[in-house]
Amino acid sequence: MRAKFKTIVVVLMMLVLSAASLQIFTPHPVSAYSVSSGAMFNNPYGTTAQKRIILDQVKNAIRNTPKNSVVRIATYSIRDQGIYDAIVYAKNKGAIIQIVIDDHSYYQDDDDDVLSNKEREDSKMLDSLKSLLKTNTSDLTKSFIKICSRGCMSNSAYASQHAKFYMFSTTGSSKLVSMVSSSNLSPGHTRAWNDMYKKVGDEKLYNELKDYFYVMVKEDDDKVNYHYQNIAISSTLRLYTFPRNVDDNNDDVHYTMLEKIRCTGMASGYGYNGKTVIHFAMFKWLNSRDDVAKKLRSLADSGCNVKVLTSQKNLEAGILKELTEPRNGKASTIQVKGADYRKSADEEYYMHSKFIDINGYYNDPELTSAQRARAKIVFAGSPNLTTTGISSNSEVMLRIRSDSQQAAYAKQFSVMWNNSHSKTMKYVDPN
Repeated sequence: MRAKFKTIVVVLMMLVLSAASLQIFTPHPVSAYSVSSGAMFNNPYGTTAQKRIILDQVKNAIRNTPKNSVVRIATYSIRDQGIYDAIVYAKNKGAIIQIVIDDHSYYQDDDDDVLSNKEREDSKMLDSLKSLLKTNTSDLTKSFIKICSRGCMSNSAYASQHAKFYMFSTTGSSKLVSMVSSSNLSPGHTRAWNDMYKKVGDEKLYNELKDYFYVMVKEDDDKVNYHYQNIAISSTLRLYTFPRNVDDNNDDVHYTMLEKIRCTGMASGYGYNGKTVIHFAMFKWLNSRDDVAKKLRSLADSGCNVKVLTSQKNLEAGILKELTEPRNGKASTIQVKGADYRKSADEEYYMHSKFIDINGYYNDPELTSAQRARAKIVFAGSPNLTTTGISSNSEVMLRIRSDSQQAAYAKQFSVMWNNSHSKTMKYVDPN
């Protein structure tokens, strides 16, 4: 009996010690929410989660921002109810919410003195955000919404605040989170192809975007025309801000980027069949940016493998002519497709991304000879190939030099290309 009692005591002691050891060595739980660096893309033809993946990434980051941490949102529009609800939730928790947004939702019709029904609906959420966050920007440590006219930093009547970047000092267990996107925070973008590049813990990128954000907030009375910079963030990342002085092509990022491309000379495993590959995903491309089209055509004529995916109604005829019309009896090798697809009167799909991915040879003086021959690079952000997109809008774009990220963008380009409902586009002379 005594032996049995001793056995029970020993077992109980072992259980107590075991429980104590579990308590000592089990790590303290951390927030289950975090953000990972890298590219993400939505699919307008996919599931609800696939359609909303970018909107939900931003929404969840807002909701997981703790008290006294800062959310900075720069976007053209906010119309998504989930985003709005997340802003209200985070603000009520004590997070600091700062927004810079375009004023287009308050525009009047050209032929009327009153807002249209659609415009009135679009402005309701802005009015609610103004009530919630207030519009006083004198104290940059508090919440506010800044509604910019003429792109915040331009005197052009046609300028807009068109940049789309989302910043979080802390969200969940992630700190210094920067997201640069082609997507606005609107439900209509679930029917559009969009991309977003996320970078976590990069203090320099975060601070440079923050500085640019506050330049927009300041919005001097005389504006800050041509507040542009080319900022080296790291050996693999560079930030470009707009608007830019475009008296010549030296400040045209798209043109100077193409100038560095060579069609041959890449290392084994790069390019395709010994030729540099260039994918252009561009929502809007107007005749005023024909220098870029001419440069791209010259690269194709030199042997580069070039594909362009766009919106049929936002690609002007002069650009299509430059890209695809036969020249000197020789057919163009550039393939152009449109991604617009109207499924019904109320349901239209389109491509809203603005990225270029390059795989091959890139003659950049920043790179070593070996790196130039092993170039996998992406340019991604908010600017379209328009005059306002370069000379008057607030815009941001990243250059990402990374094999894995270029592969991700190239894969997305193929997905969009293969899901396009249009045939290859060719210029047809109207005469």
